Amino acid sequence: MKLSTVVRNLFPAIILLSVVSLALAVAPPANTIPIISMKTGQGTSSFDITMDVLCMLLWHNFDGIWVEGWLTLHQEEPAILCDSAQAIMILAPSNLLELTNNTGLRWARYTPYGIQTGSAFMHPDAEFHSIDSTVYSTSMLSNIESRCSALHDQSVEYDCIWYYDIFNEAAAWQLAYMLNDSSAYDDYFPSVFSQDTNMTEVLPAGIFSWVKWKSDTLYAAGGPTVSCCFSMLHTIEPYEWAGYPGGTPLGNPHTQANSVRAYFETHYLDYPSGFPYNEYDNFPEHLDLNTYPVRLAGYYWQTEVADSITVLGSATDLWMLEHYEELMDSTFIPAGIDEDGPFPIHYHPQAFGRTGGEAIFVYDSVSADTILQYGPYHYRIPSPAEFRMLCNIGLLRGAKGVFPYSIRSYSGWKDDTLLHHDTGLLDEDLIPFDAPYEDWVYRERPVGDYYYAPPDSIPPWTAADDSQFDPLYSLPSRPVNVPGSQRNIENYQLWKFDAYGRLWNSVRGTFRQIAWVAPELSRLWWWFTDRNYSRATIEYDGAILPQYFAEPHIRVFTDSTESTCYLFYVNRFCREDGNPFEIEVDADDFSGAPFSEYALDHSRRFIIEGSETSGVFTFLDTLDAGEARLLQMFDDDTGLPADLRITDPDIFVVIPADGDTLTVNTSVAGTPFDPYAWVYNMGTEPLSNIKVYLEDITTDTTLIDSVYLSFSGLSTGSCYQTDRELASFRTITPDTSDIGVNIFRVYTERIQDEPDPSDNSATLVYMVRPGDYATEILDDPWDMTEATSSIPAWYTNDIDTLTGCWGGYTDSISGMFEGVLSNPTTANALYLNTGTGSSDYIDADRFHNLSLAGMSETKTVITVHWLDSHENTGYIALTNPADTLRSVAADLGPWDLTSLSGSWTGDMQMFWLQFTSPNSMSPADVRIGWVKLTE
Repeated sequence: MKLSTVVRNLFPAIILLSVVSLALAVAPPANTIPIISMKTGQGTSSFDITMDVLCMLLWHNFDGIWVEGWLTLHQEEPAILCDSAQAIMILAPSNLLELTNNTGLRWARYTPYGIQTGSAFMHPDAEFHSIDSTVYSTSMLSNIESRCSALHDQSVEYDCIWYYDIFNEAAAWQLAYMLNDSSAYDDYFPSVFSQDTNMTEVLPAGIFSWVKWKSDTLYAAGGPTVSCCFSMLHTIEPYEWAGYPGGTPLGNPHTQANSVRAYFETHYLDYPSGFPYNEYDNFPEHLDLNTYPVRLAGYYWQTEVADSITVLGSATDLWMLEHYEELMDSTFIPAGIDEDGPFPIHYHPQAFGRTGGEAIFVYDSVSADTILQYGPYHYRIPSPAEFRMLCNIGLLRGAKGVFPYSIRSYSGWKDDTLLHHDTGLLDEDLIPFDAPYEDWVYRERPVGDYYYAPPDSIPPWTAADDSQFDPLYSLPSRPVNVPGSQRNIENYQLWKFDAYGRLWNSVRGTFRQIAWVAPELSRLWWWFTDRNYSRATIEYDGAILPQYFAEPHIRVFTDSTESTCYLFYVNRFCREDGNPFEIEVDADDFSGAPFSEYALDHSRRFIIEGSETSGVFTFLDTLDAGEARLLQMFDDDTGLPADLRITDPDIFVVIPADGDTLTVNTSVAGTPFDPYAWVYNMGTEPLSNIKVYLEDITTDTTLIDSVYLSFSGLSTGSCYQTDRELASFRTITPDTSDIGVNIFRVYTERIQDEPDPSDNSATLVYMVRPGDYATEILDDPWDMTEATSSIPAWYTNDIDTLTGCWGGYTDSISGMFEGVLSNPTTANALYLNTGTGSSDYIDADRFHNLSLAGMSETKTVITVHWLDSHENTGYIALTNPADTLRSVAADLGPWDLTSLSGSWTGDMQMFWLQFTSPNSMSPADVRIGWVKLTE
């Protein structure tokens, strides 16, 4: 199934000429609020993006990924994977980023000189101290066209690319350069805005405007457009916040609003048209917005200066949150009330925090060690409730995309100094923090406390006085240090990273709530009256206001007809669940909109009951920490027309053999599974015999099954009850031809007069895995699990024997073989367990794909050996550098043994791996996590 396309319309030009440019681009379905994982891959780190990783994200209710780099070098494989899984990709292409980020290739419009001169565009030296070269406008246009053409040619074969993200935080960078007197030439970079520090104009002949125009118009068939990500133009006032003395003033909410208005009023100066130059409307279709308000109060300030310790949700936290909310309003309101708008904003909630490096630790000369003393204003990891609240305050303002930053953890270095380590939702390899120890211990995750501070010493787990920081979380005690225990380090690391995994484990539920409400909320905008948003009220309804209480927020939404009133409200209090609220709305403020004592709760998909006094309608609700709700007002006498709804989280799979509902949608080929889907009626009218279909849309569309469902309709007499029915489809048994990603679509037949038929379908991404020899035949995978009886010297029965110069066996890491090659240059063999008789022989024609996970202190070549049932031997040397064991653990393979050797056929009675380091005489530690021989 191809992602749906949309037509981009350039509105009539305001200045000189009216044009319409049609460009086709892939986009998410219109009834969704897409969730994109930011910083999924940059350059070579994108090689970590496998189908397993992509499916993990999709199963956590992400819709796609953001990557940066050259499409032909780094992002080709992620693009192929996204096409296969029908996921979305946002690409920050190096072709275009070079114009502003690459020291040797960056250019800017040099406005002191005319557009016709040879100095129209300039390229400075690396420090912006002088101009290295200048060019005519024609040369700059040629450069831009060449880059856009190359990018078009590279991306045209992929269906997944939504748009190009370029010039990250351009407004903030350019304003900072203009306000800093260190250089006159950096003021022009990145080449987006004019030299007005009020940020009121995007240059019609700037690099951004010309890149956007050329990207949109060079090809009649169109392609991805470009977008720009904004941050906050602001100044911290008062000038000391929790020990932070305040940084360089960088504008205010008015400057922020100016920059947004200027962005959405971008024009293109058509230099080839000749003087006087034509200008065309060139405004972007959407804007991305970084919002990172969760910060650390200074350790010294908390322990020495402040009257009381800072805890989650304290006045210090609330001040920063409200400061950022004002800036958010200065972004969303101009986009919402623009005469050519409203324009969608893709909102980047904070999903990372600073946990290591000089930002968190200082060197203590007395102890000659680093000690924890984090500085103020550094990013703090949000708690799960805070993150949910951050997502919802974006939706409250009309965000049409939620792009959490950052999915990946990363470090900031200056020369050899670790300035900071920032922890995202996953680790440096896109592995969950609480994954089994052997999955990550020898990989790129730095396990030292200098990178990942112990959770009993830093928020959001522990306050500066060692007390509990987040009332909704109790950190387990550190493991007891047992001297001489080989598992000591492992137990400590598992304890530490289990806390770091808490936020990742929460986002699936948060994103499910967004996906559930998206079919309705995605098409709504604030109800503006006289260019101001209309308000309802929400108040705490408990007997005693909790300590550190944060007031809830509410906004009134409507659709394009302004005929229906919706209320969206958020509980900003993140310290307790189960908070009672009273919501009021005056019907007189919304002339013509239907009201009654009942409302349709889109967040829970049922009707709730309220009360009415003199045209003021009151509803009571209870919200957990950070939770939000969307209510639709309606007239109970008229009711609501039948309206079917199904979203991706409503589809699930059960393995009938054990009755388990899968939390990850994957199983082995040959394993039957039962697909189910909950289908909801959001109207009060009943429906009978509605046909619901299940299709396989992986490549072509194939109907698998259909069932009939009937709905009684939502009823004001049965409030707080959904009208849902379960579609149970026939059992599917995938075979080896289905190995890989399979896409299933559930949809309903079209019903007459349905208000919104766009939410009548949803998809399920299902991974069929190949059968594994050791798992299926021996019922004991080669996962190096420790033996519990008759324990061999190497601690695992997955290995039958070892020959050569092996020794130094340990079991310090559970689930991993650990040995030392005392002489790596010799033939050191590891014989894998292949059972006890001919019935356990390896069927080489069935099991022929070999893969493993491991590492070696020195570059180690693997040679695969076997002995067949006729006593014939064979081998394959895997000499490609990418196939060798290296000092950082990695998944290697799969290698198709059948294609590599004609003798891999028939039955194999023995199977072993030989490890050799021909260029090293020093002993080498070798670690093997698992070996698989699959179909």
